[in-house]
Amino acid sequence: MKIIAFFLCFCLLISACKNVPPVNLNEVGNEVEAPKDYTIDIDNNGQDDFEINYKELQTLDLPPSGGGINGEMRFINNGAFFCKIYGAYSECLFLSKGDSIKTDLATNNWNYYPVNLISIGWRNGKWDKNWFVNASVSSDYYLGFKLQDKLGYMKLDLNTETGKITVLDSKMTNDTFLIIP
Repeated sequence: MKIIAFFLCFCLLISACKNVPPVNLNEVGNEVEAPKDYTIDIDNNGQDDFEINYKELQTLDLPPSGGGINGEMRFINNGAFFCKIYGAYSECLFLSKGDSIKTDLATNNWNYYPVNLISIGWRNGKWDKNWFVNASVSSDYYLGFKLQDKLGYMKLDLNTETGKITVLDSKMTNDTFLIIP
């Protein structure tokens, strides 16, 4: 009898899970629309070098209890971001005016993966009021990089109301050393 009761409960649980529709975070609570993905040709050579894209994430519980949207930058061509790396975590928006970037740095300072620059959270059916900038500085966001054989940096505007990532200024050099003026 216990086996039959267990089997019926198991079947009921499976059928209930199948009937739960996936939740689109934009349909629950206050509305948030991520900016459109786009590409950047930083050296103006006619080839895109970076891509800005926005990825929606959510927890695996049904219905989801949390999630969010991450705005990230990744290389399209051969390159890496200059970051502080702590095990599996990397921080790439830490540079300030007067800081330097060198090509001869230890290899663990170069991140070859996409970098999460800005994000917004969704919890208990509501979006956070503003986007969060993933930086250890509070303004003047600089992102160091190497692209093929050149060093460079970008000064970024990270809009905490819309989540839009904009390149305000950039510089690239063939030198092995670059100072952010």
